Amino acid sequence: ISLNNDEKHFTSCFSKMEFMTAYAYLNNFLQRNEIQSIYVSTPPSIYRGQDGEFKEYVETKNTMFRTHSINEIEASLLREYKGLKKADGKWIKSMSMSIFDPTNLEEMEDFYGKKYFVFTGFNTDSEILLNSMLSSDNGFVPIVISDCVSSPSERTHFGTLECISKFAYVIDSRDIESMTGVGI
Repeated sequence: ISLNNDEKHFTSCFSKMEFMTAYAYLNNFLQRNEIQSIYVSTPPSIYRGQDGEFKEYVETKNTMFRTHSINEIEASLLREYKGLKKADGKWIKSMSMSIFDPTNLEEMEDFYGKKYFVFTGFNTDSEILLNSMLSSDNGFVPIVISDCVSSPSERTHFGTLECISKFAYVIDSRDIESMTGVGI
């Protein structure tokens, strides 16, 4: 399951080179083993409460990370990202941050016979955290590919991965073959 795997989120992530390397490896792995993928886009704002000041804080924080200037190296990685062929799969536009939102259930039907949900994409500190936790709560085994997820902030990214490791597998992309036994 690849969450928010789009240009806007890629542009704001801190670990572009690491993400690109892992993503290319995983795409090859998925295509070689004919493993089905699902791409989920979630709404841009994570706050839905009543506190206007907090809503403004969240929007300002998100804007700050998404409006930094891009240097030559990042521009090159963005061009490379745009040229990546994503593995075949189903695309879902979610109305909430959760892949378990009732409006997504019909779209996710093919995935409910599975035991494992493998997560890639953006943002580690919100969508990846929430959906890996909900997967565990719904009886699936969540696996988060640490070098194929990212956030705007390195500090929150690594702190969140540590938190996720309490209820999910957090592995490196190179470990996926040995863990799954597929493709070896």
